[in-house]
Amino acid sequence: MNDTSHPSSTSEKPPVSKLAIASLVTGILSMFLCVGGFLGFVAIALGSAARSQISRSGTPLRGGGFARAGTITGSIGVILALAIVGLYFWQKNATLQISKLGEAEKTLFAQTGGKAGFGNTPEAVSLAEKLAASMELSAASMPDKPTGLSIEGDKFLVYAWLTDHSAAFLVTVPNLRKYSDESRKKLIATAWTNAQQAMQQAGASSSLKLAVATRGALAYDNIWSGKAAIGTTQDKEITERELERFFR
Repeated sequence: MNDTSHPSSTSEKPPVSKLAIASLVTGILSMFLCVGGFLGFVAIALGSAARSQISRSGTPLRGGGFARAGTITGSIGVILALAIVGLYFWQKNATLQISKLGEAEKTLFAQTGGKAGFGNTPEAVSLAEKLAASMELSAASMPDKPTGLSIEGDKFLVYAWLTDHSAAFLVTVPNLRKYSDESRKKLIATAWTNAQQAMQQAGASSSLKLAVATRGALAYDNIWSGKAAIGTTQDKEITERELERFFR
């Protein structure tokens, strides 16, 4: 009997493209590192090069899936980096726009020093004190003026912000939410008229832009804007975002 031997046949798998592996690793890192945007572009470029290498190689190469995954994760890294940069500049710009108004609101909420008037200049402080005093007198005559403890304090507080072309008055009203709807409308109308009178007594131009807001401790009730000329009514009711423009 003749012995016949059958040599064992082994099949080796084609090698994996190093470019594809590099693309995948770089793409994953791009989603977690602060230089993700740069790494993301690198991952995309490596993935494209890997796919081209695999398709044109004379010898079999694996790694097409790695290359595609690297391109996808790299793209995600770029998107995340752009989103973070965009959010940073948006927040920075928003902070710059509202910081002055925010400081005014913070001052009124803190109710520092027992004062009633605050402002960005000595003249503004004087006008704010006058408006606060006139609002106290006006509110005293309202039949439904609420009494008791209030998170806004026990007196009207006013912050005035003056510029060369505009004036804004923030009026914090004690127990604002306890007033009726009709009385709250009277409060903003009274604050508007009193602010115009204060501006006229200060010698302000009648064409000056004016904004007057009544508010509680944390939220606004009414915000009017128009001309400082005494006797003129407000042009419109504006939003808090529009009010920010007066504080630039």
